Amino acid sequence: MCGRFSFIPGYQTLLWEFGEIEFIKKPEANYNVAPQQFANVIQKTDKVVMDKFEWGYEIGARKVINTRLDSLKEKTIFHDSFKNRRVLVPASGYFEWKQAGTRKVPYYFHPKEGYFGLAGIYDKENRFSIITTNADKKIESIHERMPVIVKREDYSKWLDQKTDVKDLLSILGDTRKDLQFDIVSTDVNNVKNNSPDLIEPVKGLF
Repeated sequence: MCGRFSFIPGYQTLLWEFGEIEFIKKPEANYNVAPQQFANVIQKTDKVVMDKFEWGYEIGARKVINTRLDSLKEKTIFHDSFKNRRVLVPASGYFEWKQAGTRKVPYYFHPKEGYFGLAGIYDKENRFSIITTNADKKIESIHERMPVIVKREDYSKWLDQKTDVKDLLSILGDTRKDLQFDIVSTDVNNVKNNSPDLIEPVKGLF
């Protein structure tokens, strides 16, 4: 799954990663993005824009922060969003926890440079969910699930309303694998904590 991520704004790096973007709202740093917060998303209307949507796709009384790839294909409730309301969620990295005895050890997954473009869908009220899949073999010992990380060369197709379902599924099945990861402080467990220290590697604590 993906229950937390970070976003560190850098105008030139955003342009390098995602191409020309119109910023609807000024992107701000958030080292501990949590469900039900507003986060940056990239979508394509008549142009590519970055806006802020709430994290938590609403289904009845539930807020769904992650949508499994299998569910996306099998559950009709997601079909309209999958076909018509897709976003990239720009992330400097994301957090996952590994069970170690009675403790959960936080890890921070990040690219060598730039951002991850996480695949997402959103509902009619602009609330989004991050699509997840089985973890890559490199990291499955830490957690069995991971967000779908779209390849750079597929960003435009993913956002394009004209891309057919077969091609969309192909994009979701062939994602980025260049993840780096580090153990980080358990301070990230508390959503009130929000500082650069949360993404710094720690050693000798576990």
